[in-house]
Amino acid sequence: MRGLLFTLLTFGCATTPEPTRLEDCAAVEDAVVRGDCQLKFTTPLLEDPKALDAALALVPEGVERDALIARLAVTDPRRGARLCKAMTTPEGQQKCQQVLGRPHLGAPRKTKP
Repeated sequence: MRGLLFTLLTFGCATTPEPTRLEDCAAVEDAVVRGDCQLKFTTPLLEDPKALDAALALVPEGVERDALIARLAVTDPRRGARLCKAMTTPEGQQKCQQVLGRPHLGAPRKTKP
C-alpha cells in the first residue's frame, strides 16, 4: 500500500520541465509564471530589434503580448517608443504611453556616496 501511495505522489507531483526557450513558455499554465518566462527570454533581446521582433511574433497577439511589451518598456524605457508601436490593443497602447510619459524611468540612477 505504501508503495502505491509513494508512486501516486511521485507521479502526481511531477512538474513540467523548466522552459529552455521562449516557445516553451506557451506550455506554462499560470499566466503570471508564463509572463515571467517570456520576459526572461525576451529581455536579453532588447539590444537586437530584429531578434526581439521575431521573438514577440511567437507570443499570441492581444493582452498577453501587450503585457510582455509593457514589461519590456519598463525594463528599458529608452526603447519604449519603439516597443509601444508593437502594442496590439488600445489598452496596451495607453499603458505604454504612460510609461513613456515618465522619462525619469530611463534616467540613470543616482548613487549614494
